[in-house]
Amino acid sequence: MLKRGASTILKQVADNKLGDFIADMGVGYFGARAAGKISPSLEAQAAGFIYGLLALRLATTPGGTPAVAQATGIGMLASIGAIEIFPALTAEVQPQIDEIARKVEAYREKLLQTLRSLP
Repeated sequence: MLKRGASTILKQVADNKLGDFIADMGVGYFGARAAGKISPSLEAQAAGFIYGLLALRLATTPGGTPAVAQATGIGMLASIGAIEIFPALTAEVQPQIDEIARKVEAYREKLLQTLRSLP
């Protein structure tokens, strides 16, 4: 597996421009780092590196309907921490999160008052 991964990486380097190579190394690093948190073995980190490369390739695949490959690639990039999708989602739903937090806090206060009043 490592030999196949290494040949894939070398082929990428040979076929791509410098900017693409840097992007490949970046997502490869994120993949290796994410895999290293699961297993510190070299094989796991190599697989994570290849996972990062695959994620970038899927995310940058030319269009199609539906855009399944792109969505999959974006999800894979997010799973290794190479991109952040949750801050945008959090900003959109923050008012609802705050409202739920207020309701939970009010319920907690009522529950504490009830418990204090028990003999």
